[in-house]
Amino acid sequence: MTHITHPPVQHAMKQLKALSADEEARYRALAHERALHDEATLLKDAEERGKNLVEQLGEERGKRLGEQRGREDSARNLVRLGLLENAQIARATGLDEARVQALRERVQAE
Repeated sequence: MTHITHPPVQHAMKQLKALSADEEARYRALAHERALHDEATLLKDAEERGKNLVEQLGEERGKRLGEQRGREDSARNLVRLGLLENAQIARATGLDEARVQALRERVQAE
């Protein structure tokens, strides 16, 4: 084996030799290594759960926005027909009358 001259590697090799010589130190080093591995695993799992939660919340928000847009599109179409009052359109679409009025004004301005 070639002689290693890089100081950080030499330091690590010295520590490894010292740990190998002492059974209690080996046990502590192994326990420390396991703890680091467990911590990394827990952090990775938490990150994955966080990503899944963000995706789920994004999907729910997107669904709500899509449903709202659909109700507003329906209300605009009903306004364009010119056959119903705001209250009737509000009941049909689930929007409140103030929103229907705002949509009516926007359609009339087109």
